[in-house]
Amino acid sequence: MNTVRLKNYLSPRRLQMNNATFNKQSFEEQLEYSGEIGYVTQITHPIISVEGLQSVQPEYLVTFETGEWGQVFTINPDSIEVLIFSSKPVPSGTRVSRTLNQLKVPLSKDVVGKTIS
Repeated sequence: MNTVRLKNYLSPRRLQMNNATFNKQSFEEQLEYSGEIGYVTQITHPIISVEGLQSVQPEYLVTFETGEWGQVFTINPDSIEVLIFSSKPVPSGTRVSRTLNQLKVPLSKDVVGKTIS
């Protein structure tokens, strides 16, 4: 059985959101586009609690004003929980903007039919 490590495919160069690089400029663009802002309220790395993103969807990406980004995995009545894709800490009070995109991992034909772990 051929196994490919998913970690090799989750580099920032490979992760895309409409071909935009996640940085402060794209955060501001995303914020303008969505018109919805949230704030980090609790950090238990790599899980970040965010309040204020009422229209966010499960498994969609969010961007942080610090340039980090993550994926929504739990939606609670008053907050959401985000899995952050960075080892860099995000301070409490950081602004967060939602996207309308799910995580996309481009793969080559060499990976088709192989087990990814």
